[in-house]
Amino acid sequence: MQLILESDDQAYTLNNFVIASDRHAPLEVHGAGKFKGHDFEINGYLGPLADIYIQDSPYPVSLTASWQQAQLSINGTIEDPDDGEGMDLVGEIEIPEIADIFAKNMPLKGRLHSKFYIKGDLDELALAEIQASIANKELLNLQVTGSIGNLLTQEQTELHLSGFAHDAGFLKWLMPDNSPHFHSLKIDADINTGQDEYILQNLKINLSNKQLKIDLTGNTRIVQQAQPFRSLELQAEISSRDTVTVKPYLGNILPEMGPVKGSVRITTPGKDLILRNIDLLAGVEKEIQLTAKSGLGYLSMDWHGNISQIALDLALKAKHSSELTSFLEIEHPEIGPVAITASLKGSSEKIMLEDIGLKAGNKDVYLIQADGRISLILILRSN
Repeated sequence: MQLILESDDQAYTLNNFVIASDRHAPLEVHGAGKFKGHDFEINGYLGPLADIYIQDSPYPVSLTASWQQAQLSINGTIEDPDDGEGMDLVGEIEIPEIADIFAKNMPLKGRLHSKFYIKGDLDELALAEIQASIANKELLNLQVTGSIGNLLTQEQTELHLSGFAHDAGFLKWLMPDNSPHFHSLKIDADINTGQDEYILQNLKINLSNKQLKIDLTGNTRIVQQAQPFRSLELQAEISSRDTVTVKPYLGNILPEMGPVKGSVRITTPGKDLILRNIDLLAGVEKEIQLTAKSGLGYLSMDWHGNISQIALDLALKAKHSSELTSFLEIEHPEIGPVAITASLKGSSEKIMLEDIGLKAGNKDVYLIQADGRISLILILRSN
């Protein structure tokens, strides 16, 4: 028997499909064909033909399909094969190198192995006791466990994802444009499904490289769009060894002040990322420290890191004015502690420093104090 199915961009061909046996002996199954330009084979056996209609015992099934390096095996029984009811099957998938299968879609390498139980009727199949893993030595280990109540509609999905990735190429592909290049990812999350979306709950993510570490906790919905996150609600804890790494997310105006620590709440009421409750400290354990807080304001950016709105309260403190003048490479006599406050507003294209306040010196020795409103407009252009 030969079967050829054609779509707009693919051709599916089944050649030499044979089911051979007499009526009361097991049916031997052999098939071969092409799928997406690659050969595949199907081999195995089914129960006797007579047993399909005479159901004294569950009908046995044992089939193995191979395509490229992928292999799928199905073994078990069906209570009523005529109506496709009462399935009790065990499935296993083995792919020694998933890059050979998915190379065009993602730069991911590793061995995939999955085992699951197929339960129920043909029109409402369920996958139970799912155990799936992708592993590539010390570079990657991702595991999924759980169940899918209805395979056809993807409803009643209860999965758990955990593992790590240290593959820099895969992480660069995974992250949005203009984001830092992370070298390590650790993840733990519960996965459910909604209408045309996945729901990640109890999400815990750790991203890090040599300079930056970010811990994320919260929930989100994921849809198949360029900006995939909807109803995002994350709390982020940030630790950076330098200021320059987080500088693009604070208007690109901060000088290098040393290590940065802080926290921020990230949401997506629409497609843009909204950063609220920002509380950052630059210059950890340094003589000069700068704090950036959002207060009632927030920072809005698109998926590519372009800031459309920013509103932060800045406060710069130095225990000795000489530390600040040295940092700014200017000459001025020592007058004691210095405190400067300002409001940072604008976007990636235009930054304004408003409501600048200055207090310098020791009231017992020398005091400079200035209050008022000054606007400083900086036009920032990317190369």
